[in-house]
Amino acid sequence: MNEQSKKNVLTIISDTFNILNVSKSGKNYNEAIKSSKILTLVTIGQSFAICMLTILVMQKEVISTTVPPTFTEEISIQGNRVSPSYQTAWAQFVANLLGNINSRRLNYVLTTLEKMIPVGDLLRVEKQIKEQVARLEIKKIEERFIPLDTIYDPKNSMVWVYGSKETISLRTGDSNTMKWTFEIKIGAHLGLPKILHLQQYEGMPNTQRRQRELYVETEKENLKKQLATQATTE
Repeated sequence: MNEQSKKNVLTIISDTFNILNVSKSGKNYNEAIKSSKILTLVTIGQSFAICMLTILVMQKEVISTTVPPTFTEEISIQGNRVSPSYQTAWAQFVANLLGNINSRRLNYVLTTLEKMIPVGDLLRVEKQIKEQVARLEIKKIEERFIPLDTIYDPKNSMVWVYGSKETISLRTGDSNTMKWTFEIKIGAHLGLPKILHLQQYEGMPNTQRRQRELYVETEKENLKKQLATQATTE
């Protein structure tokens, strides 16, 4: 084989390799384009799924369950609905605050309760508490409340904290004890306790009579809401 023939053979072999490389490169490029499209579709699908999941989580009410150190049993909150244990625990807390109030603890009690009292009732309740302390100061007496029992009404979500209230004279040291009841309804807003009803009176709670009265009050309130709704739609 002469020199020219060798050159021709080498040229043919070189051209063949070039053709194969170009073909291989084209194949790899097409596969890369195909893979890129698949990855793009997967990414879009994942983004859509994440968005849907986020929307569902935001719309779903979160149920939080906690056991605060001052409470003796598990409590749960779902939106603005709370468990009976949550209501009774906070009702006992409020009863202890108000039942053992004095001039030294006035600011603490007001600061604590103002976070729990709805804005519309805040001034009225603060006035009542200050009047109670003023009465104690004028009479030179001190009151102590000892809770003995807690009753929960699931129908009206009402709590009665029953106990004995001891009145002690700061002049003579003489004391007098009477039966005392705190009637409290506890709700929640954004996980924080809210006092929806608060009343205290001498004696044991007459739960059956109060349940009937609360039922009538609830019916009247519902009727008012219905009439207000009808008035706005007309």
